[in-house]
Amino acid sequence: MKTPFLKKALPHIVAILVFIIVAAIYCRPALEGKVLQQHDIVSWKGMAQNTFEYKERNGHFPLWNTNLFSGMPNYQVTIDGKSFLPDFHSVLTLGLPKPISFFFLACLCFYILCQVLRLNYLVAILCSLAFAYCTYDPVIISVGHESKMVAISYMPAVLAGLLLIYRKNYFSGLAVTAFFSTWEIAYNHPQITYYLLVTIAIITIGFIVQWIRAKEWKHTAIALTLAAIAAFTAFANCAITLLTTREYAQYTIRGGKTIDINGSEIKKVKTEGLDLSYAFQYSFGISEFVTFLMPYSYGGSSGEVFEEDSKLVTALTEKNIPESNAVQLASSLPKYWGGIQPSTSGPVYFGAIIFILAVIALVVVKDAIRWWIFGAAVFALFMSWGEYLPGFNTFLFNT
Repeated sequence: MKTPFLKKALPHIVAILVFIIVAAIYCRPALEGKVLQQHDIVSWKGMAQNTFEYKERNGHFPLWNTNLFSGMPNYQVTIDGKSFLPDFHSVLTLGLPKPISFFFLACLCFYILCQVLRLNYLVAILCSLAFAYCTYDPVIISVGHESKMVAISYMPAVLAGLLLIYRKNYFSGLAVTAFFSTWEIAYNHPQITYYLLVTIAIITIGFIVQWIRAKEWKHTAIALTLAAIAAFTAFANCAITLLTTREYAQYTIRGGKTIDINGSEIKKVKTEGLDLSYAFQYSFGISEFVTFLMPYSYGGSSGEVFEEDSKLVTALTEKNIPESNAVQLASSLPKYWGGIQPSTSGPVYFGAIIFILAVIALVVVKDAIRWWIFGAAVFALFMSWGEYLPGFNTFLFNT
């Protein structure tokens, strides 16, 4: 006979097992002893090698690393010290090996959000899988953007906590928001955290409008106060990471430049922040969002080339270009022709069915929550256009 607790917990246990099984199947080579060759991780290991050799000799990490760029503080690479708290991240990922743990964590955190939204657990499982296995996620994992993937994974759990607060589940909301915000910030990917804050701002504005209309002044004060406490708690827990990163950023290209090099001409300048041209290098083309729905509508990876039996070679030979020349020309052309420069490992594809269902939900579902979802999605799309929507993004960049 099932106990009430087991009856309630069983669907969630099933969900966790599904997430583990799917991730294990998807990352099966990892279980066979194979290791994913990630460019950024290989580069990091090479540049950090002297740091670990130093620790072997001296028992602690150095404070400076000469192998990274023109030299940089080693606390941006690794640092001595141990928290008095348990490693909750390892607990949440059940000690699963990489890259299985990345997909599992993304599923788990989105599942938490789905539960707060009171979705049927089967729907929640499918939504969580769709979030974790969007093409963007395996692409960034494959190139070694691990901290970015973890930061993305924690985003829905932070939103879940915030929604609990805004729906008057004050104490559970405060705990969930503070806990997951801490881990979001701890992985030190300010770009993703910034996008999360933009989303939170849009959500909060939407709820404040509702509260003002309903004249819920007390709830407004309590909710905003608890959200601020959760944010402060997360900041305090990660103050060392945040403050040292902020300090170091002033001495990098993100802190501006003092000289401008144009060919052989060198001029003294004084700028603040990142160059606009550099910041907008990875801008989506205006119509490139169709890749969300149609894979390969703008090609594949910049690193892919056209094969000898491709239709491009056939088309070139039909134009009386010798076959050997056609093959050589085709092999020099990338399979990606979108707006992202200088290169990409692949456009973003959400899945046609998922995309269509999302659009239908925005029309059919009557909950006011659809408006902030729509608003956040449109705002994110505008941001992704970068240099192709200069007025909006230049203003946002300089603000």
